[in-house]
Amino acid sequence: MCGNPRQFTLKECPYCGETDFLSDADAQVKAFTINLESGLPTIDEAFLRFEHYLTRLQNTGIRLIKVIHGQGSTGQTGKIKKAFRDAMDYGKWTNAIAEVYYGEVLKPGLSGLEELRRSHPTLAKGITLDMHGNSGITVLILFKDF
Repeated sequence: MCGNPRQFTLKECPYCGETDFLSDADAQVKAFTINLESGLPTIDEAFLRFEHYLTRLQNTGIRLIKVIHGQGSTGQTGKIKKAFRDAMDYGKWTNAIAEVYYGEVLKPGLSGLEELRRSHPTLAKGITLDMHGNSGITVLILFKDF
């Protein structure tokens, strides 16, 4: 890979022509970010965006996903956060999602982060400081064979 930035939706790098998105090593430790609040979409639009990226992630080896849905204190981001978390609680997308961690439990010393570190030590390396205690995100672990 040449290292130049490119959109995930592009199948080929416009600079070098490479078709691999991430190396296997990078896929094991980097979180792929899906921003559901960007552009202030409706709940349906946010869910379609999520499903689009979830489909694109199939067979890439990427397992750690950071979903940005906003803090949820006011306005549309609050509705997206609630709807997305309700969908997680009710088992939507269970064919792809193995585990769900809400951002506020990903603080050092809290059980959520410690559980993630124990069960997925390699993936836990992808948990960055901006995720610690952040109620505006949800971290997902995809199944290995997804």
